[in-house]
Amino acid sequence: MGKSSRKNKNKVAPVDSTDADVKASKPTFTFVCRYHDVMSAVLTLKNKPDPEAEQLVTLMCLFTLHGGKLITDLIFEPMSQMRSILQDESRSVALRMACANTLAIITSICCEDGFANGMACKSVWSSKTKGDGKLIATALTSWCFIILADAETIEEAESSQPKIVTLLSHKDLDVRLAAARTLAYLEEYMQEAQEDFVGFPNEDHVLNVLREMMKNEKRTSKKDRKEQRKGVRDVLEYLETKEDVAVEYVENHGKETLHLNSFRMKMAYGLCCDVLKGGIQVHLKSNPVLRNLFGWDPAPLGA
Repeated sequence: MGKSSRKNKNKVAPVDSTDADVKASKPTFTFVCRYHDVMSAVLTLKNKPDPEAEQLVTLMCLFTLHGGKLITDLIFEPMSQMRSILQDESRSVALRMACANTLAIITSICCEDGFANGMACKSVWSSKTKGDGKLIATALTSWCFIILADAETIEEAESSQPKIVTLLSHKDLDVRLAAARTLAYLEEYMQEAQEDFVGFPNEDHVLNVLREMMKNEKRTSKKDRKEQRKGVRDVLEYLETKEDVAVEYVENHGKETLHLNSFRMKMAYGLCCDVLKGGIQVHLKSNPVLRNLFGWDPAPLGA
């Protein structure tokens, strides 16, 4: 497919509150009332020990995936605390990663202005590139997902592209792969947002770096080389041809198929899997907020 078809394909967008939230309203009200004490604890998560705070951050993400925009009024203070924790190097890597993931999901579902969330993520991947690789990769992915959900932040995304390119040479595999996927999604987004977009000025350099990443590097293990080639292949093909990405299919209990046909769709699915683990199949079956996030209609009664 060419550029025109990319504009019309299904892509992840901020959740509309009309259908998904109306259907979720009664169970959400019951859910929030039932776990009122937990919600109160979430408001003080910054003062909790790291393991407990990590659990509360995950719960906040689950609340969001369950309630959608209905819990918008409950998220502002937790988001502020998660931003602080994410930028606090004294907190555990696992907790800070949970904060980055949750900020990305909250922003896409029930936060209309997520710029502060995105910049908190950027502070992790742009300044401390010698830190934990998984944390840097998670923060970069979350930043990308947050910033490119809003057309008003396109200048921030464009100005950050050269810095992301440097992460293709990072010593950590997770960071290199996250940088490659982020560059692909940034290109995809710009193609859709600007009719006259012809590519970034450093496009030839990026392609050369990605081609080198496809080769066998003696300084990396055989396992890492294999994973790197697998992760870079689709990105390189897309940036070379500007054609649609290879579609990945996710079967939902054999009854429905989720088509991951864009880098944003794949990024959204990865973020949700990080939180829900194996439970994502159950949520895709009956959760109206998550189904709406991926462009599905609400599940039929009795499904």
